[in-house]
Amino acid sequence: MAFCRWVAEAVGTLNGGIAVDGKTARGSGSGGETAIHMVSAFATELGVVLGQEKVAAKSNEITAIPGTPPVSE
Repeated sequence: MAFCRWVAEAVGTLNGGIAVDGKTARGSGSGGETAIHMVSAFATELGVVLGQEKVAAKSNEITAIPGTPPVSE
């Protein structure tokens, strides 16, 4: 998997896992606008976010993984 190879190069060997979680930004849908949905990849052992990606409403986290950028912006 390309994402796992990138993580290994960027942070070395991960002893922990990578948690992938989707969240809706609270209050982002006020005023009739569509709420913002984000998926994050988090290195549990290192305690750092590896990447985040804005996704479609209620998108599945698993399908969002290949689109996660290599560096958080």
